Amino acid sequence: MTRAIVLAVLAALVTGLAIGAQGAVVRSAQSTVGAARAGLLVNVAGGALSIVLLAGMAVLSRRLPWNAIAHSAPYWGTAGALGAGILVGMAFALPRLGIAAGLAGIILGQLLAGVVIDSAGWGATRIPLASARLVGLALMAAGMVLLLPRR
Repeated sequence: MTRAIVLAVLAALVTGLAIGAQGAVVRSAQSTVGAARAGLLVNVAGGALSIVLLAGMAVLSRRLPWNAIAHSAPYWGTAGALGAGILVGMAFALPRLGIAAGLAGIILGQLLAGVVIDSAGWGATRIPLASARLVGLALMAAGMVLLLPRR
């Protein structure tokens, strides 16, 4: 394996750990403000941090590419709206399913979206739908079912 692939795998694992930890933190917040508010407040906090980082980038580079930012607004605007929905969905699902089953469901949803995007060629590379990919999705769904609470 190349160094770039090893680093990418490590980045994916660390990101997954952060998502798992975020679920537990949001769960703690929602006990005081409710699931929807907790999800939205997390998004506000992330947005505020993003503004600070963007301002820091502007100071360091002495300029911002405003034309590129304006041109890409529909994309980052849509992604931001999806992010708010993701956090509200996590805040609703995780306390009811548990972190493990909830994250398995979230990951299954991501995999389903990824297979559709890959198969349609909407991503960086078109990857044809193969039976092995469908088996992988089925195994992930089975794993999620096994992780569901039995009460």
